[in-house]
Amino acid sequence: MPNQYLILFDQTTGHEVARVKVGTNKAGITSETVKREDARNAYRNIYSNGDVGFKAKFDMLKFSQITGHKLQVVIRYSSDAKDGEGQRQDFWSQAKDLSQVAYALDSFKLVGNKLEVSGWSFDANAFKAPNKYLILFDKTAGHELARVRVGTNNNVAQATKVNRPDVQKVYPNNYAPLDSGFSATFEVDKLEFDNNHDYQIVMRQSNDSDGNGKYYDQWSWVRKFNQSAGSVDTVSVKGHNIALNGWFASDFSLYQPYRYVIIFDKTLGHEIARAKVTNEIVRPDVQHVYPNLHDANESGFSVTFMDLPAYNQGHTYQYVLRFSNQENGEGKYTDTWSGYFHGNGQKYNGLMNENGQVYFYRDGYRQTGWQNIDGHRYYFDPVTQKQAKSTILWVDGVAYAFNGNGDVRSFSELNNLINSLGTDMTIAIQSQNSGQIYSYANFSGKKLVVASTVKVAVLAELLHNTGGNLTAYQRSLAEIMIRNSDNNATTTLLNNYLEGRSNAAANLYRDLGMNETIPGWSWGVTQTTPRDQLKLLYEIFMTDNSWYLNRQSQDYIRNLMHTIDSSQRWGISAGSSDYYLKNGWLTGNSYSDWYVNSIGFIPNNGKGYTIAIYSYNNPLNTGISKVEQVARKVAEMLK
Repeated sequence: MPNQYLILFDQTTGHEVARVKVGTNKAGITSETVKREDARNAYRNIYSNGDVGFKAKFDMLKFSQITGHKLQVVIRYSSDAKDGEGQRQDFWSQAKDLSQVAYALDSFKLVGNKLEVSGWSFDANAFKAPNKYLILFDKTAGHELARVRVGTNNNVAQATKVNRPDVQKVYPNNYAPLDSGFSATFEVDKLEFDNNHDYQIVMRQSNDSDGNGKYYDQWSWVRKFNQSAGSVDTVSVKGHNIALNGWFASDFSLYQPYRYVIIFDKTLGHEIARAKVTNEIVRPDVQHVYPNLHDANESGFSVTFMDLPAYNQGHTYQYVLRFSNQENGEGKYTDTWSGYFHGNGQKYNGLMNENGQVYFYRDGYRQTGWQNIDGHRYYFDPVTQKQAKSTILWVDGVAYAFNGNGDVRSFSELNNLINSLGTDMTIAIQSQNSGQIYSYANFSGKKLVVASTVKVAVLAELLHNTGGNLTAYQRSLAEIMIRNSDNNATTTLLNNYLEGRSNAAANLYRDLGMNETIPGWSWGVTQTTPRDQLKLLYEIFMTDNSWYLNRQSQDYIRNLMHTIDSSQRWGISAGSSDYYLKNGWLTGNSYSDWYVNSIGFIPNNGKGYTIAIYSYNNPLNTGISKVEQVARKVAEMLK
């Protein structure tokens, strides 16, 4: 049967959409044969002339009725050269839903008097809507503030198209245009912008040049621009002269441009002096820790108070770092208060516990960075000045783990252990204290199959969609899905209430920016990375102000992951007495190459961490043992 045909079949409606004989063209379809020596060499016992490959394009403008449907490709060999009927043999592809919708915001922050937004988005359903808009939406006020069409500018905003080949690489089989990226600025001083309001970016594709008509919207996560932070790094006292160096930044500085440093006498309870800050010292270290804080990069200051007779070396002082809307430092203002400093240099030498945090003083002033104390090496954060305990910190490009005593450990210990286990393994950990992440993989590619760890994402998306208000039937399914890892319950929830088993939790991955997680033909074979899983675990465990899950939903998932069936409490629980977890296990090509995974949260007495471990190529029990060895090492390094 020498005639090769390609048939596009709509599984949703149960009928053929179009067909083409390979090597010919017709209205809305082009096709060509492709030499595939690799296929010919792999199947030498089957007759072929080498031209077994094919390439075809179906114009979606001609076949718009299939948008949002599940499609299959039928590869047909037929005795009929005219229309592909007669004697024939068909090979059916797996069903594919090409209506993928995805986005990510890489930047959503204030820079100067502008709101900077960058990222990417695409919507396969919007191929007939070529006008791409970015809309700044005030969620608190309930209305749009401004919009701009990507590739244009207006009196309050400008937006440019950006090529994103990285997005096409992540979504190779979806409608992800090369120019899916964007970079935009909104001039907020020309808008009714309120720092205390919640804002979202709406990424719209419309068939109307003004962005109205028929449109397709994707809504970003919620952002509020009301953060402030600051620190006095050094204080130098010579007689009645005081020199201070440090930094402070605030989102409110957008409307409060005047900077002041105020000396407050804690002993007497009143201000004794203030100085206007006229220099803006570049602080890339602050920018690194607070990438979304307004003008964090120019937040440094250096001021000197001369001849202060009111300064008493026996008193305790605090320094107030102020942004004000008035030139004299009054009016509306935003203050950040320093810790306690003492005029007498003999006070506060060594480690001191203040309000539950440990600081290190020398000659009465806090010290930061690496410090050698009584033969031990400790680290004090240059930004917060606190001693690093039960946390992860990146210092000068190197990641360190600090246990509950502040002892430092190198992550090379963890890497060496993983490398010694003789298995493909990848891990990611996020500290509750610092928010910083460490990840490692001992193989290229770094993606592995999720197995049943996907069930956490399935439940999270269902709770997001329902506002946490599940029916009794949904709760019964959710509880056995998480506690007992019931597969039938998972499939039922996906098919009846979410995207279906072949596109499991795809909307959640889009909404949380989990761009390295790709749904498979069935929910268990979704591919992911541990770093991506940390984004989901963050919304469940690491914040009480999740934009994705309300508190009721968070508490529900936490409770289920805290009460897993006793036979499934292995994995990241190793080395810890308290834990929240969900495991996954799935055989590969044989029973000697299982995927064995474990994700969750270790509370660690309020200094916890989220963790995700994925492994492959072991018998099941061996895989569990290796995952637990790694979990114990992490617990040892951070407890």
